[in-house]
Amino acid sequence: MSPFRLWLVLAAILTLVSTAFSQTPPRDNRPRTASISGQIMVNSRPAANAIVTVTEVEDYTSDGRPYNRSGGDERENKLFFKTRTDAEGHYLVSNLPAGKYVVRTLSGAYIVPGKTVDAESSKGITLDEGEARQNLDFSLVRGGVISGRVTDAEGKPMIARSVRVLRFYEVGRQYVDQWLQNGVMVETDDRGIYRIYGLFTGRYLISAGGFDEITRFGTPAIKYPRTYHPDATEEKLAKAIEIKEGDEVTDADIRLASPVKTYEASGRVIDAETGKPLQLASLQCNAISEDNNRPIMFSTSAQTDSLGNFRVVGLPSSRYVISLNISPLDNYSSEESYFEINDDNVSGLEVKAIRAASISGSVVLEGGSNLSDSIDPQRDALGASISPMEAGGNSNPARSSNIGLFAPIKNDGTFQLTGLPPGSVGFRFWGRGPNSPRIRRVERDGVEVKSRIEIRPGEKITNVRIVLVLANSTIVGQVKFIGGQFPSDYELWAIAERPGSRERNEQQIFTIDTGGGADVDEKMRFVITGLTPGEYEMKLWAIKKVLHPPHPDAEVLSDNQLITVTAGTETKFTFTIDLSNRGREKQ
Repeated sequence: MSPFRLWLVLAAILTLVSTAFSQTPPRDNRPRTASISGQIMVNSRPAANAIVTVTEVEDYTSDGRPYNRSGGDERENKLFFKTRTDAEGHYLVSNLPAGKYVVRTLSGAYIVPGKTVDAESSKGITLDEGEARQNLDFSLVRGGVISGRVTDAEGKPMIARSVRVLRFYEVGRQYVDQWLQNGVMVETDDRGIYRIYGLFTGRYLISAGGFDEITRFGTPAIKYPRTYHPDATEEKLAKAIEIKEGDEVTDADIRLASPVKTYEASGRVIDAETGKPLQLASLQCNAISEDNNRPIMFSTSAQTDSLGNFRVVGLPSSRYVISLNISPLDNYSSEESYFEINDDNVSGLEVKAIRAASISGSVVLEGGSNLSDSIDPQRDALGASISPMEAGGNSNPARSSNIGLFAPIKNDGTFQLTGLPPGSVGFRFWGRGPNSPRIRRVERDGVEVKSRIEIRPGEKITNVRIVLVLANSTIVGQVKFIGGQFPSDYELWAIAERPGSRERNEQQIFTIDTGGGADVDEKMRFVITGLTPGEYEMKLWAIKKVLHPPHPDAEVLSDNQLITVTAGTETKFTFTIDLSNRGREKQ
């Protein structure tokens, strides 16, 4: 099964998983003795009645961005508070328990002056029990505005079309994609006019159209090539728009190129064993690049009729892969059929439906501990990573999906993964808690598995044993700088990494426990939780805030230092960094 198709069904699968695993959170009995206060200023004047939110998070970056740690665990916000400023712009949020918080101003049209990233309008802090954090102030000015009109080649307004915003970094032509504006898709109104506000200082590219265009009403039926302001269909020919604080550019019009001619592909779906047609089967058709490993360029779907025939319409010239769109509950998988459209329709395609396979077995804890004490069947699940079978009967681990399919773990520890296509299978434990167990090894018929499990069409593999190890160890640390002051425009990350874990992950038998990481807070403290017993290499990373996502310029401040943690314990660690020979204080 293609990773493309796995990705497309992920949303539906995760919806089922999250619904099945939801439960009432435990009562929060922590002492609520801390508080946060400050003042909001807009254009050097107090901002009355401004909204301020305080959100508790597991982790945040040092400039206030919520952060999900490595390992795939979902980190959900715990507490949320909202207040408004008084006539003098002051706010106060009290009765807070100790923890990590992100404080935000819901400014919308306002930005932090002199800054270039939206995270500057939020601040991450750590509160101790009984602490009263004061003077957490925000000084804002009006952000830039870009507006314009999107029309077709004949000058007619394009209604409800999404407008894409790309902002360049200061280095090279790297950019950040800003599709959303305050959580709302940027799109044109009934006059074809769009307006983007709250922009930071920088250079922007504005575009509309494209085969991947999505609006509130779904993918448009008429497809236009992506067109950049004013009328360029190539990014290198686009006209960049320079924005400074308070600037308003009102004539950033886009004249879309002529619609792209589209074609159709038709064929049928048959049972690979019996040759009989498969009726009412759902298919997914994806436009892909020549090497078949690039991201999806365009996607659409179709369904077979009572005779197993299908017809896919609205396809521009490209290379495509089509296959059954399955779910874990389906009895069929399918081979992938490739075809290419070159200025003409394609017919006579054949998609062979293959009986889906399954893997069943049990999940146990290393050492014979009671599994029910460490996992929650209502929240945790076992996942399968699928490497599809390619021509010649071999699977390609490079195309495997770490998302794959999921199976709940029953109260007795048993599981059953169904709806599997032919190929090779690896495993991961999908734990929803910060200290959820990790996979230690995989066994089949009592023997440790040294490579991914090969599975054939319709095969039912049983007696697979997944051995977990508890991840209840913690590293509590401190960072100390000597010989200088560390610059404030960098964020710090403390990493505890298993030696050689990345190389072992390449085998993909199961998701290796690589370790963990945590941000370093404003008090130069960090806590890395969810670690399994063993040896770790400690590293301290510095990443410049403006470069988000992290740029290769990220610097390792410390040499690898080994530390050993034991099960269920808290281990202390201190980074002592001498800045005197680095010259960083001059940057």
